[in-house]
Amino acid sequence: MTPTQEGDRFPHGPYRPLTSHYAYLHESIIDMASVNQLEMYIGMGIALFPCSQHNKKPLTPHGFKDASLDRATITIWLAKYPDCAWGTPTSADHGVVDIDPRHGGVKAWEALIARHGDLPPHPITETGSKGYHHWLTFPPATKCSQSLIGPGIDVKAEGGYVIVPPSRIHEPHHV
Repeated sequence: MTPTQEGDRFPHGPYRPLTSHYAYLHESIIDMASVNQLEMYIGMGIALFPCSQHNKKPLTPHGFKDASLDRATITIWLAKYPDCAWGTPTSADHGVVDIDPRHGGVKAWEALIARHGDLPPHPITETGSKGYHHWLTFPPATKCSQSLIGPGIDVKAEGGYVIVPPSRIHEPHHV
């Protein structure tokens, strides 16, 4: 079911638009396309938390452990950090294979697929570095790793987080 109006039900409660919580939020302050994207994540049960757009570090005291599905909390964060990036915690049930082209991830991923075969259909999002997040379910004991299965391929599972679209990260460019 796609939420379209006030009163539609989600597993975690009724649908209420983010901007309905605080009248002071105005389209000139908050990009409404971003708000709509955040609404989609909340509707899918994907908890969010604000991160620095400069270094991806969480802006909340407890980092990804502060992630929330609560519209009032997210609306407060939107007002406090209007230009932030948005993160979501990862786990075995909500895992990501992060392909980073800057570190050879695309070539390594293509080699893995050629060797082991393609994966079943799954969501894929583009990252700020023009890489990809492959959203997958992992075995329960899966932990986060960096370049363990191939150069430029990170696994984000229990104890990690990723930045989600439409976030924009403004990292310094390396020559």
